[in-house]
Amino acid sequence: MKALLVIAALAGVASAGPKVDPAVQAKADALFVKGQASYQDGKYQEAIAQFKQAYILVADPVYLFNIGQSYRKVGDCVAALDSYSRYLEVAPNAENRDKVNQWLTELKPCVDQRHAEQEAAARQAQEAAQRRQAEPRAPHAETRDSGLGYRLGGIALAGAGAVGIGIGVAYGIRGRDLRAQVATQCANSCQWDSEMIQDLDGAGRAANTAAWIGYIAGGVAVVGGVALYFYGRTRIETVMVGPTPGGAAVSARMRF
Repeated sequence: MKALLVIAALAGVASAGPKVDPAVQAKADALFVKGQASYQDGKYQEAIAQFKQAYILVADPVYLFNIGQSYRKVGDCVAALDSYSRYLEVAPNAENRDKVNQWLTELKPCVDQRHAEQEAAARQAQEAAQRRQAEPRAPHAETRDSGLGYRLGGIALAGAGAVGIGIGVAYGIRGRDLRAQVATQCANSCQWDSEMIQDLDGAGRAANTAAWIGYIAGGVAVVGGVALYFYGRTRIETVMVGPTPGGAAVSARMRF
């Protein structure tokens, strides 16, 4: 209670600096009051947050002192020393300067210990990282696929071949239909040199030719696509990478 009464007494003196917007000052004063209440209730973390918000609005050194007091209560000597030091920098003639210097002296061993602990932790983390880098890695498998393009090309070529075979089948069916029409027309008798018979016969021959082209081209494309696909499969390697003195050993196994 006594510390906060001293702070309240200093508030008017410390605030006699640059003119502050009354609305902003009112917000800072409200936060200051809340911070005092939180401090009195032992809610020091809340008090720290409220005093900090007040200091952001109005750079009154009183808030720095309150922040230092709250940090000292929660045992954060590093933050408390920092707040007290900043308080004396901006309020070098503060009436409680001697008391603040006494606290700074009391906090110094704790701050030195915290810094030593942080440095030790940093060294341990660095040493652990160095040990991990120095430890040999266990052999591990890596898959390297350089045949994806071949396999995709094979699939596309085989697909085109299937389309060609399908076209051949369609023309083959049409050729049979045309032959059937000629047979129907000539079931009893017909004139082979008539225009209609010649048209049907020519169309049938053309359909059969297209069918054979479709069968042959499509079949070749399918066979080529399958061969290209399986060639692409051979381009998949399982590589075992293992550490060796001065480097790494690599062994590869092809997949078929």
